[in-house]
Formats: sequence, C-alpha cells, structure tokens
Amino acid sequence: MAKLLVIIIVFTFSACSSKKAEVPPRFKEIEHLKAYSTDAEPDSNIKFINETILEAPDSISINWWGQNSVYPNIHWLAGIETDDSGEIYIGDSNNIGIHVFDNDGHYLSTLGREGYGSGEYSGIYPIRIASDSLFVYDGQQQKLVMYPIDSLQNYVEKSVRTVPENLDANEEVAGWFAGPIYLMGDGSLLVGFYEHLKNLNKGSPNYNVDQRRPVKYYFMDQERMIISDEIFELDDYEDIFTEKGGTLRSNLGPYPFLGQTLIAISGNDYIYTNWTDDFLIRVYDSNGQYHHAIYYPFQNKPLKREQLFSLFSEDNEPTWELVQYANLPETWPAIQSMIADDKNRLWISTKIEKDGVYEWWVLHQEGELIARFQWPDDLSIETVKNGHAYVLESDKETQLDMLKRYRIRME
Repeated sequence: MAKLLVIIIVFTFSACSSKKAEVPPRFKEIEHLKAYSTDAEPDSNIKFINETILEAPDSISINWWGQNSVYPNIHWLAGIETDDSGEIYIGDSNNIGIHVFDNDGHYLSTLGREGYGSGEYSGIYPIRIASDSLFVYDGQQQKLVMYPIDSLQNYVEKSVRTVPENLDANEEVAGWFAGPIYLMGDGSLLVGFYEHLKNLNKGSPNYNVDQRRPVKYYFMDQERMIISDEIFELDDYEDIFTEKGGTLRSNLGPYPFLGQTLIAISGNDYIYTNWTDDFLIRVYDSNGQYHHAIYYPFQNKPLKREQLFSLFSEDNEPTWELVQYANLPETWPAIQSMIADDKNRLWISTKIEKDGVYEWWVLHQEGELIARFQWPDDLSIETVKNGHAYVLESDKETQLDMLKRYRIRME
C-alpha cells in the first residue's frame, strides 16, 4: 500500500539577475546567446513535500536495482509519464513492461511483457504521452507501440526501423548508423546518426577512440522517412582508455565524470542540448529551428580518482582497471543531468564542491533563473510533471530502488 508522507523539504531559491556574465571567447560567436550572472540574491522558498511511495508488487520491485557497473549512469527506469487523470506510467527495462499506478501511488497493472509477439517487448526505451496516447519504443525490435489513454488494451503497433527508407537519398548521412532516439509530441522521432560506431581497433581506418564522433540529428516519421533537413550536429561522449597486453580498453558509453551530450524535450516540444563540460544550453523550437542559447559561468569541481571507485565494481576487471589507470579529466563536468518539465522549465543538476549534494537550477525557457537549491545526490530527480517531482532513491541496505513523488510548492 502506498504511504502518505508529510515530510516537507524547504530550500531558498533565487530570483533572476539583471547582470550579464562575461562570455568566454569560444562562445562569443554563438548567435542569440543569452548570458546570465550567478549573483542573484534569494528572495523566496521552494518546498518539496514527500507525498507517496510508488509501491509495486515484490515480484516487480525486486528487479528495481540501481547502477550498472559498466554503464554507471544507466538504470532500469525507462521513463515516467502521467496523464490528465493523474495515473502514472513507469517504463521498466528490467521487468520489460510499463507499470500503471493510480494518483495515490497504488499499483494497478502492467502493460506488455517480455517477448516477440504483439504487445511484447525486448526492451523499453523512451516512453511519452502525446495526443492522448502513450507511446512506447522498443529499440531492439524497432517498433513503436501506441496505447490510447482511454482504452489501454486497444494498442496499435508499428514497425519503426531506425534505418529510414530514404536514408541513402540524404547524402550527408547515406550509409550512416542510427543511434539515439527521442519521441516528439506529434508521434515523430528525433533520430541521431553516426558515421562510424566506436572502434577500438588501432589497425582499422575507422579507429576513433579519443576522437570526435559527430552525431547528426533529423526528424523521422512513423513511416520510416526522414522528414527534415539536419537539425543539429552534436558530439557523442568523451573517452578514457588504457592498453594492457596489446589490448585497448575504453568506456563503452558515457560516464558521469566525463563530458557527454544531453538532450531534453519540453512539454511544447522545444529541444534543449548541452555538452556537460559547460553550463551552455542551446534551444531549438518544435520544428527544429535554432532559437537561442543560454550561458551561465560555472566553476567545475576538481576530479580526484578515488571519488570514482564507488561507481564501479572490482569484479568487473576491465572497467575497474580503466578507472584505476586511465588518464582522467582535471574536473568534473559542470552539468550532471537536464530535465525539461511540462511547464517548459529546465531543471539542471550541477556538480559542486560540497560532497554528497547536487546544486539544482530551475530556469525559464529563455534562461532566466527561477530557483537554485541543493539536493542529495543519491536522490535522483527523474521527472517533473503536474507540479510533482518523481525521485529515485536507492535503499542503502538492499540496493533496490524506490520511486517517490514530491509535491512542489513555489512561493
């Protein structure tokens, strides 16, 4: 049974400042750049009221375990959505399904199961509610499933292979590989394409460890057609590597202490992109047109090797050796995560000098600072919708995750 909790967490938050920040030379050529100062004075409070725990049956929650030792920023949670009635949908990539809870946090049912038939999945990736339907993407089977909110059993499946029918007709990405996928509000897809996947073979002409690997993004419709010009080109993620016995070892995905690209999509389908080393965010409208950029000065926290040991297991020898011996960046990335809520606000977590907490920033779409507060770094704010924050918390004894819902009150 879901528990009603009355814990209230209060933080001060800052009003936007009229002062403008000094822009580093490397950013001065960015068009429509809005640079802001961090000197705003607190003038109000933000309250987080811990309302409920979303409790699933033990047969489900036993698989809600935390970090992956190879990909430490990947976990079982594949998205959180809420509909107008308050029902909550949790994408679960471990149990392979979408769990439905009522507005009080009581478990109702699970949509789908593992398998290759109708209504079955091999993997759950992004989920999103749009146009009165819940969209679920299965990247392994490359299909999109649409559940009408008012009739969840009458779902529709479409094969949406990530190799577009007209890929070779687009000269810039002909022969490229499809990569990251994001669901847009109209049911179309934002798809990234790689020229080459990461290649650790030094003898190969396509060897690209510690080299720039660009990803070009386009809109694709449900009929597997690219329907836009290139929207933007972003970098993949930063590499670290070691060599032992002639074998090169490198990270197989983004790590939280390395630079990487973040993409967030707001309730009005504005797209926000960030390379995490800097507090610089580019903003695109729902048609993929560049709108403006947001910049705040930020002092990155120095990175020490021993800070990383808790992220990995010694049982995974290749990854453990990588953290032990690879050359590391001098500092942590500025930004750890970026969420766009249904009010078109940005929620951004940053790594600060104080251990055990992130400093969160809440921004208007144009970049003005709404709020800034410190929050424990083991309480991961995953989604902000309908005036609530959905927070992932790991039990220190069992290492299993719990999902909590906090009501947000800004005064």
